[in-house]
Amino acid sequence: MALIITGAIILRVIPQWNNVFVDGQVWFRGVDAWWHMRLADNMAYNFPYPQYWDWYALYPTGVKVGFNPLMSWIISSVGVAGFNYEVFGALLSPIAGGLTLIPVFLIGKELFSKRVGFLACILVAVLPTEFLHRSLLGFADHHALETLLMTTTILFLILMVKRHRMVYAILSGVTLGLYLLNWAGGHFLIAIVLVWFIVQILYFRLKDLPENNFCRDMLIVFLISFFVYLPYMRFINAPLAHYATFFMAIIMPIWMWNRGNKQATLMSLFVPMTIAFIVLYLTDYHRMIIHQLRAVFHGGATTIAEASPSDMATMLNTSGITFFLFVSGIICYFREKNKSWLFILWAIILMAATFGQRRWGYYFVVPMSLLASYFTFHIVNLKWIKVSNRTFATIIIVAFTLMSSIRGTMIVSNLPNNLTSDWYNTLTWVRENTPEPHWEYQGDYYSLKIYDRPHYGILSWWDYGHWITRIAQRPPLSSPAFQDQVEGPRFFCSKTEEEAMQEIRSVHDVRYIIMSADMVGGKYYALQDKAGKDTDLLDSVALKLWRNELETFKLIRQEGEVRLYERIYPPKEVDDD
Repeated sequence: MALIITGAIILRVIPQWNNVFVDGQVWFRGVDAWWHMRLADNMAYNFPYPQYWDWYALYPTGVKVGFNPLMSWIISSVGVAGFNYEVFGALLSPIAGGLTLIPVFLIGKELFSKRVGFLACILVAVLPTEFLHRSLLGFADHHALETLLMTTTILFLILMVKRHRMVYAILSGVTLGLYLLNWAGGHFLIAIVLVWFIVQILYFRLKDLPENNFCRDMLIVFLISFFVYLPYMRFINAPLAHYATFFMAIIMPIWMWNRGNKQATLMSLFVPMTIAFIVLYLTDYHRMIIHQLRAVFHGGATTIAEASPSDMATMLNTSGITFFLFVSGIICYFREKNKSWLFILWAIILMAATFGQRRWGYYFVVPMSLLASYFTFHIVNLKWIKVSNRTFATIIIVAFTLMSSIRGTMIVSNLPNNLTSDWYNTLTWVRENTPEPHWEYQGDYYSLKIYDRPHYGILSWWDYGHWITRIAQRPPLSSPAFQDQVEGPRFFCSKTEEEAMQEIRSVHDVRYIIMSADMVGGKYYALQDKAGKDTDLLDSVALKLWRNELETFKLIRQEGEVRLYERIYPPKEVDDD
């Protein structure tokens, strides 16, 4: 295990070293990582208090912080201890990716065998899935830590059911609570566990099997996770969904406690579900639930690559033969007598979620690898394969499994950093050479309603908002912190300069615009989609601006494929008096 974990971390660190540590600076991967590090910056000065509103994340209103505080605590605590927390932030995801292999092995060992656990760890470590991508050096985002905490929670729940010890209920409650503190959408796992609770109760009682305090243990799990998360639940963007999920999760074990016979169990499930359905429908909350389900299971038509659906080509590119072994494995495991319903439901739900949005591949790789490994050893243990040939057969299957994915693994582990020197140098120049936004104070001091905000913003495509926030230390007009800003894309997709200026008039003072070549190239379709305009590129203000043909904005700096424009204001009238 030590060798496998070390190899997994090396795979994620060494190929990316020069992409992340550049000229004494840390260039984080992606865009969300930069906002995570900004939150860590803030917490390092205000430890241990997290930031809940960021005026520099979105101009002119600011925006509620959508990231939960666990990762900020971990990273900033290193800074508080006197170490370089930026370097640690870059290393955190590879470390979490390597540590995830420990609960993967233990699940494999508990449900199947040590051999299955070892092979599953190798597959999780090297398959070119979203998990490999999001646990690369510099990817200071919450996804690798998410996967570690989810997998550990599932491990403790499996041990709780198999070994009937309360300590595992307590541990799973703690890790579930930490998972919720790490990701604002954590009620996704609560919902999976709640579905499993209902299925497990039905299985116990319809089969007349002993429950061994199952309801008590599940109540402990949900209560501990709830109280770990409760102090921060009011700060998230969708608190109602979380409260509703927790309410169901805590009520159900209490409601089902000591409902001994089959008829009572079925009636006990039927009554609250019927009442819940009626209440949700009459109060219109069912629309919120449908929205939440769509947010997880269906990316649909989107310009966000990670939220787009997975087709079979995507699945094969990321998983290769492993996916087919997984499908065979789950069919085979379903026929086992002592199967884990939690593991089956977890695998099926994550597979459905991954087909809906490819981002969930960083979760799905764990059950997929475990069941693929299980099926591999199931095949070689069949009677028609001689005992003396089983080791050789295993090597052949494993070799073909890895060979189908090795090219993708090399591509993912060597991906270039999407932050280029053109962008970094431009944003650094902006920070050092443009006026720092002064602050406007509004409100009554005595009523504690004072708030402040920067008085000008920078326009670019929303992907680059977090870079502008942390590197340039200026507020962007559009940012991944808030995806519904349309003024910027409508500006770029306007046909005339007058129309374009009208689009951004409602957002006060847009003083600078930063454009990159892809905004008049491969990303222009995304601008059209967000703007709701079908303006041809050749007729667009985006191309006119790129050619420096506007009267309102003029090119003041060019660094490779990145250009910076400044707004030219009309001269003010001079009062002779």
